[in-house]
Amino acid sequence: MERLVVFRKVFFVLLAFLLSIHLSFTLLYNFEIVPKGSRISYLIYRYMFPFFNQNNKIFAPDPPYCKQHLLVKYKNKAGLWTRYQDLQATMLQTHAANRLSSVAMPIKHYDYILRQLSDANTYADYYMSNYADSITNSDSLKLFYLQRREGFQMAHRYFSDMINQMPKRTSFDSLQFKIVYIYPEKYHAKKLADIKASSMTLYFPVLPILSSHESVE
Repeated sequence: MERLVVFRKVFFVLLAFLLSIHLSFTLLYNFEIVPKGSRISYLIYRYMFPFFNQNNKIFAPDPPYCKQHLLVKYKNKAGLWTRYQDLQATMLQTHAANRLSSVAMPIKHYDYILRQLSDANTYADYYMSNYADSITNSDSLKLFYLQRREGFQMAHRYFSDMINQMPKRTSFDSLQFKIVYIYPEKYHAKKLADIKASSMTLYFPVLPILSSHESVE
């Protein structure tokens, strides 16, 4: 009987300890109290992301206005383009199959680049609409404004690095990425199968593939 009492006490103490650790990590993760890049921040991230992260695709806390997909294609020296690839789709499949896989950080990095790239386009469009009335070469001007934004530079560097890591990298010389926005219609008590969605595609200019040591200008 005494052993059972001791076992229960140990069990509840251990349970209370684990619960306090979980609640502490949840608060630190959601409110970003711990500085990024620290060891404790990495530990919290590795605990929270595999099982408790919503990846900005779940209804809580705010429903997403649309789904966004960042895709890329590459052109070889013969002038032939690959199909557009959704690198995040592959990473998400890997993550879904193994929640403790090493792709957790690349997924967050990819999502961050997507948001920054979308903001860069908004920035470029704003200046184009307000200051480009008398400019005839609008494509060059938009590229100029895009290149002033870190998000656009990050995407250029990121996708260049992706192709540089492939065995046949030397056969490619250009890349192009796009963002596809998917807007679901309002629910209006319809069946899930009857809910339709519209889409809009935002194309970015063709860019040269950066070498491993080349900086973005």
